[in-house]
Amino acid sequence: MSGEIDQRKEDKSKPQLHEAKVPRRGCGSRFMSWVRENGFLVLLVLATASGYILGFLLKPQNFSSQTITLIGFPGQLVIRSFLMIIVPLLFCNLVLGVSSLRKGGDAKMVAITIAFFLGLSTFSAIMGATAGHVVHPGQKITSSKIQPQSSMSGRKGVILDSMLDLLWNGVPSNIIEATFVKEYTHVEIVNTSSSGTLNGSVIYKKSLQQKKG
Repeated sequence: MSGEIDQRKEDKSKPQLHEAKVPRRGCGSRFMSWVRENGFLVLLVLATASGYILGFLLKPQNFSSQTITLIGFPGQLVIRSFLMIIVPLLFCNLVLGVSSLRKGGDAKMVAITIAFFLGLSTFSAIMGATAGHVVHPGQKITSSKIQPQSSMSGRKGVILDSMLDLLWNGVPSNIIEATFVKEYTHVEIVNTSSSGTLNGSVIYKKSLQQKKG
């Protein structure tokens, strides 16, 4: 009994610690903390939404082919940079996967994986060919919708295309193919008629082609 009384006295003599009350944060502070934690996701969503909005707003504008090329060039470089890392990434994954396999134990898994990739590639190729045959992209674009360019603007366009080709080849879509193939903008004169709606202007048709070297 004396021991229990002494223990109670010691417990009473100890200072009582109270838990500090954490103030509740408002919706605004919680939202800002969530934005800071998921900053990359927020920026990605904002960039995608901004692209859609700008696309709808600029669609009625009748831009020239050079302006359209300059607007889409940064996005094409980003896509090419993503495509550029596919071949090294696949090669490294295959090397690491094969080196980690055991003899006979994972043979069935390897066969299933190879069959899956071959089947998926074949399906994608068939779907792409079928969609191109049914939809016919670019069929409604005729020469009447192409803005005529004078010979002087055509020469300036060739200089601009040369500068863009330099950046274009600096970010190849296939890093192995870039060692022996170079892409360039081919300019072809479509029409030089002096009558009709062209008013003697020259119509240029540009296409991206490849050459060895």
